[in-house]
Amino acid sequence: PNASMEPFAQRSAADAGFMDQSHGHKLRFVKGVAEELPLHTGSADVVVSTATLCSVSDATRAISEIRRVLKPGGCFLFVEHVLSKTSPDLAEKQCQAAEMLRQARDAPNPTEQQAKIATYGCRTDLRTLE
Repeated sequence: PNASMEPFAQRSAADAGFMDQSHGHKLRFVKGVAEELPLHTGSADVVVSTATLCSVSDATRAISEIRRVLKPGGCFLFVEHVLSKTSPDLAEKQCQAAEMLRQARDAPNPTEQQAKIATYGCRTDLRTLE
């Protein structure tokens, strides 16, 4: 979980009118890990995930959890970045970025920037689920 994104998400939701309960909107932010969501089965109308599956340890389990918590007819909104199958040039750049991220994670005395990068666990060279 990236706690630093919650204030941004709350402001964006408020700006879009999703926090106005007088219009029947009920929005809540839930913290947890994707592989074990802290929600009851069939309790979510919508699950929003942005650049998350690149950092989970088990993407298949994460998707199963999302399916579990969604109400029938619920919506999974996601934006991800995984290894490109359609652009060899982009795929090469993603692999180069992945190597830089690995170096940041493995640095014996990381700089502040390397530590921030390593904290998020992003892997840009993941292949999509088949």
